[in-house]
Amino acid sequence: MRPLAIIPAYNESDILPAVLKHLDEQGCDVYVLDNWSTDLSPEFISGLGANVERWPAERPAMYDWTGILRRIEEIALERGAGRWVILHDADEIRRAPEQWPGFNLAEALEHARSGGYNAVTFAVKTYAPIDNSWMPGADPEAHFRYSRHQHPDDLIPHIKAWFQSADRVDLHAHGGHQVLF
Repeated sequence: MRPLAIIPAYNESDILPAVLKHLDEQGCDVYVLDNWSTDLSPEFISGLGANVERWPAERPAMYDWTGILRRIEEIALERGAGRWVILHDADEIRRAPEQWPGFNLAEALEHARSGGYNAVTFAVKTYAPIDNSWMPGADPEAHFRYSRHQHPDDLIPHIKAWFQSADRVDLHAHGGHQVLF
C-alpha cells in the first residue's frame, strides 16, 4: 500500500504543485488539510488529484496548530491504518537516504519496515532564497542552489513518518516534531 503523506497547508498554491508531483513520483498518496487558504489552494489542489479537506468546518477565529495535529492523528487512523504515514510540510521534499540508491521514498519506507522499524526520522537540507526570482510552479530543487544540510542527530528529533497501527498516535504533544505511540 502506498504511504500517505498528510500536508497541513495555508496559502501554499505556489509550492504545492511541485511537492504533489514529487510525492507522486516517490510512490506516495497525498491528503491535504487546508486551514482556510485565501489563495484558492483547495480548488487548485483538487484539480491536481490530491485529496483535500478544509479544516475546521467553519473559518476559525484563531490559528489552532494543536487542533490541526489532532485532526491529522484522526486522518492517519482513518486512512493510514496498515501503511506508512508521513506528516509532510507543504514546502518539503523528502527522499530515501543516499545509502539506498535507486529506492524511492515508498520503497525506502518498506525497506525500513522489513528491518523491523515502525518510525523514521529524516535528514534536513534547508534552502534559503537569495533573491525574488522564485516563480510559482517552478521546480524548487532546480531553482534553489544553496543549502545547509542538517543530520538528524543535530536536530530536535523530527520523527514524522510512522507505520500506522490500529491505535491512534500522538502528534500534538511535541508540536508535530515527533510521533508518540
